[in-house]
Amino acid sequence: IPTHRGKGLVYGMYDYAFPRLIDAGIQKSRLEVITENIRAVRAYQKVGFQIERTYKCYQGEIFLNDPLPFQLEKANLDEWTVSPHFDQSSYSWDNEIETLQRGNFDAYFVLHKGQRESFFLIHPENGKIPQMKCFSSDYSSWTRLFSAIQSLSPVIKIDNVDTREHRKIDWAHRLLLKNTIDQYDMSWYKS
Repeated sequence: IPTHRGKGLVYGMYDYAFPRLIDAGIQKSRLEVITENIRAVRAYQKVGFQIERTYKCYQGEIFLNDPLPFQLEKANLDEWTVSPHFDQSSYSWDNEIETLQRGNFDAYFVLHKGQRESFFLIHPENGKIPQMKCFSSDYSSWTRLFSAIQSLSPVIKIDNVDTREHRKIDWAHRLLLKNTIDQYDMSWYKS
């Protein structure tokens, strides 16, 4: 909130919170901050938060020049969590499965020739995609993934794509999605 900036509220808040977190057995605290908000980033670093990773957020209409045919299999989150491809290491806290289980997301596998080749979660009303994964790196698999997504929602929003996920970022650019904001994932660890 602009009127409260520069008043040391971050320091006071965490001076109060950290002892209580430690007493409650909390070992780690995470937050996200917009990368351009340099003052906030510095304030969080001064109280002990470290930048863990950088995220990019995208939204817009999917533009596929040559969509490919696909098969769509509705799934549930339990099927995804037991999949050999299940990996939560690149997702932000608000896109991890524990958080998403409390939300209203539909889960799908995309199949090619009867074989599962990708997965995605999508909010049926607003097109938000908190998780997606292509099990191979070939162009056709990614095209089928986004062809399937487009069939359910031509306008999508993908928050917090880890910048280490080069394929996802390449495809966001290829689809002409707008990079709306960049954020840091920052963590504090009990010392």
